[in-house]
Amino acid sequence: MRGRQPRLSQEEHARLGTAIYEQQVRPQVEAGNPGKIVAIDVETGAFEVAEDALTASQRLLTRYPHAKIWCIRIGYRGSALRLASYNHAGYEPLRREQVGDAWREPKPPSGYRTQSADTSPGAEQVLIEAYRRMPPLEKVRRLTEIIRACEQLALAGIRERHPQASEWEIRLRLAALRLDRETVVRVFGWDPAREGY
Repeated sequence: MRGRQPRLSQEEHARLGTAIYEQQVRPQVEAGNPGKIVAIDVETGAFEVAEDALTASQRLLTRYPHAKIWCIRIGYRGSALRLASYNHAGYEPLRREQVGDAWREPKPPSGYRTQSADTSPGAEQVLIEAYRRMPPLEKVRRLTEIIRACEQLALAGIRERHPQASEWEIRLRLAALRLDRETVVRVFGWDPAREGY
């Protein structure tokens, strides 16, 4: 079992972490992992990749309980965080020393409201950033799934309200939910105001 190494200065920790990442780790992880976090033990060069710093660090600490961790977001220059741990319990004292309350979720600007009452501003910002990084084709695929799910819900409601309706009538009623009355009358010859929605 190795003994505990002397504590590194912040500058030395940063220099070692960056050098190990650039020379050894980056060529192995950059392809296929943009935006993920790599946690590197600056003493051994061991590393773990995960979606977030906590998961990557915990995986590394499982293998190296005394790891002095340098985290970098893959594909983003200058996005690094120094962490150190002397046991699995965590690295809270060092984290407090280095970043204080900046580690905590930032307070939203005055008057800021999230789109959903049960979502924190920090979580919403992570979601927004994920959508910004999402390839256009993936955005289209997800939107198509949402539209199909909404259509299925609307069809289920129509079938419940009109159990005797034919498939054609169900489709007309669905069109009446999507289109204005005049268009439905002109195109289909069916008046939703008279027949009901």
